[in-house]
Amino acid sequence: NVGNVDMSGTITSTAGNIGGFKIEDGSLTSGTGNGAVTMSSANKIISIGSGSTFNKGDLAGGFRVGIDTDGIFKFAVGSADSYIHADETGVSIKSDSFDVTASVAEIDVDVFKLSANNLFISSSGGGFISAGNPRPTGITGANKGFYVQGDTGVFLAGNAAGARLSFDGTNVFMSSSGFFLGGNSQFISGSNGNIEISSSNFHLDNNGNVIMSGKVTANEGSIGGFNITNDALS
Repeated sequence: NVGNVDMSGTITSTAGNIGGFKIEDGSLTSGTGNGAVTMSSANKIISIGSGSTFNKGDLAGGFRVGIDTDGIFKFAVGSADSYIHADETGVSIKSDSFDVTASVAEIDVDVFKLSANNLFISSSGGGFISAGNPRPTGITGANKGFYVQGDTGVFLAGNAAGARLSFDGTNVFMSSSGFFLGGNSQFISGSNGNIEISSSNFHLDNNGNVIMSGKVTANEGSIGGFNITNDALS
């Protein structure tokens, strides 16, 4: 008398409503807009939310999976501005912000490209990395920043037309108004047009003075106004 029905067997219906879903031939639907849910065996589609297409540029939000009108299985979630999309060609992800947190992350692909405003990494053409603003495309001309070519080792750090460290595949170039190589006790340094060299037994200061200990060998030249020969000073 309260309308409850207990039964066993099979219920078949092509119209009506059940559990908030509208029954149609080959589909169940409920809600509208962002709250819409569709399960269609006729169209081979399951969808939640707005939108009626798998086209990336036309996604209107929600979730959609199934067989598209071209007969290809596809998956899409999100809107045209931010989505995850998959079909037979691969998986595409678009977002203004993409965060990954993991203890271990591995990427194993045949071809890889990372493109950002000031950074570009590519596995193509032997592999190369370019960083700068604007990004350098080589090691000569007006290029500035960091550039390295994987298959040749061609390398630039700095300004191709100024201070830099670069390698053109054969020669290494170092250009700087000042440099320092070594440690506190042994070093070669240069700045303001001067050079200084220091080691355990030898020191050339930036005024051109030499202080040294050890043995000097010469068979020509001059010293203190004397000419040096093989066996005499004259």
